[in-house]
Amino acid sequence: MKKLTVLRRLTWLQRGLVVEAFCLLRLTRAASFWLPFRYLVPYLGAVQKESPVTVNPSQEHLLKQVGWSVRSTSQYTPWVSNCMAQAMVAKFILRRRGIPSTLYIGVSKTDELLAGHAWLRAGTKIITGGGALSRYKQVIRFGA
Repeated sequence: MKKLTVLRRLTWLQRGLVVEAFCLLRLTRAASFWLPFRYLVPYLGAVQKESPVTVNPSQEHLLKQVGWSVRSTSQYTPWVSNCMAQAMVAKFILRRRGIPSTLYIGVSKTDELLAGHAWLRAGTKIITGGGALSRYKQVIRFGA
């Protein structure tokens, strides 16, 4: 019941983004489960390209809202919505709105284990997957 109360307090933009993020997280989960990664690559953008670091100032609010909606929604999905799924979904949402972004995939070696991480940048802002990015070595990027 508490989740419904929180949902009612959201603006229409936020509600729409939450629904869009939820549907795309499900689609992304299914696609990554059933399809090899090489089939998903064409949807991610140009390999080893960067998007511009400038974004229209009027889009700054939308960037924050997209990041918030994807991160928040991923916590409530009944399936695993990891950093890669979040970055892919945020990229798709931004692309639909004509906002260029770059999806990064990096690895880190800790205690003899390799850990992977994905994050999305639009303009100068990290939309999803922020945090201790300095510990990850970028392996590949997909720009707009």
